[in-house]
Amino acid sequence: MLDNVLRLAADKGALTIDALAREMAVSPAVAEQLFEELVRLGYLAAVASQCAAPCGHCPVKEGCRFIRQPRLWVITEKGDRAFRRLSGRDGDACQGQEV
Repeated sequence: MLDNVLRLAADKGALTIDALAREMAVSPAVAEQLFEELVRLGYLAAVASQCAAPCGHCPVKEGCRFIRQPRLWVITEKGDRAFRRLSGRDGDACQGQEV
């Protein structure tokens, strides 16, 4: 299942929990666990979709677009190498090998 998430991340460029849950027909909670495991293994990285400024002191907090943005995950270099190995795109005959 993790290799399928890795393939989706490589194909799509970035994924949200809701997008992965829909794509794999799993609950958002399961999708988040899959993401977190791939982050722990170094294949995906969470992307900050919020600004670094503390909202309490921000003069534009009422109209801020970043507050309600979903978390995003992108594939890392390690994840890209694993994806290419899984898909046979790097010349290795490692198809079917799990991440």
